Amino acid sequence: MRLDESSVKNGVMTAAYTLTDRDFNDIATMLPFAVNAMKKQVSAIVCRPEGGMLSGLQAARFIVRDKHGKALPPVDISPIDCTPQPAAQPQEGEDRPRRKAKG
Repeated sequence: MRLDESSVKNGVMTAAYTLTDRDFNDIATMLPFAVNAMKKQVSAIVCRPEGGMLSGLQAARFIVRDKHGKALPPVDISPIDCTPQPAAQPQEGEDRPRRKAKG
């Protein structure tokens, strides 16, 4: 992976990368999953654990291109993406102790 550009202007962080050994046509069926995974990873970079974006940032945009210059849809992170998610509530019956099998 090669970093081609990075900047912070007017509160917007931009980073553009090239995957120098990947052709997106070879992994076309995986691209939607890759974009979602990338959003989770970059959110962890620009979001504070207690919520909100890093100081001075209003938004972030990450762009990834393959070795031919074909770009994935940009991954945009906004303050709403940095809202802490509540812990999942246990499903009915999950909080009860399990019975031991007889025998």
